Amino acid sequence: MANYLVERYMPGATYEQLVAAVGRLAAVTHKMRQNGIEVQHVTSTFVPAEEACFCSFEALSEEAVRYANEQAVWPHARILEVVVVAAKPDEEESHA
Repeated sequence: MANYLVERYMPGATYEQLVAAVGRLAAVTHKMRQNGIEVQHVTSTFVPAEEACFCSFEALSEEAVRYANEQAVWPHARILEVVVVAAKPDEEESHA
């Protein structure tokens, strides 16, 4: 599966609106997976100062991510395929 970042702008959005939109998205992606369409909403990050929200997804295609957002009625500016690099915990140095 590939990783995707959805960029959206939410001027004047409240915390409650964000939570409601994430809930709709969770319901839609759950139903899509039940129907054999591999798509998973991973996380959403809202930046209040920019009125922007960035949502990450794992999916087989950009089309699946687009469809999920459309069905959740959550408009977006763009969808980008991204590479995710997870941080590794600091390794302890061994002293011999």
